[in-house]
Amino acid sequence: MLRPGALDNALEERVRRLRALRPPRDLGLTSLRTPTLVLTGGSRDLYEQTAGELKRKGARHETLTGATHRIRDDPRTNPTLRARLSEQR
Repeated sequence: MLRPGALDNALEERVRRLRALRPPRDLGLTSLRTPTLVLTGGSRDLYEQTAGELKRKGARHETLTGATHRIRDDPRTNPTLRARLSEQR
């Protein structure tokens, strides 16, 4: 049986190695062709760095402070999506 946090520790180690190979600033995108909203929880550096790069390419980035990896399960996600969609109309 895995100890609590073992999977998180293994994932963080893999993320650390991936960052060394290909930083988020090298996403291979020159621009975004459609309106793009990126939601993050503000607690994972890799997600925030990637969101920042997408923002530089034209995306809108919003932080739902404290949201977990499964941001779609956060109760603030759907209202945020609805509000941004209504702005597009």
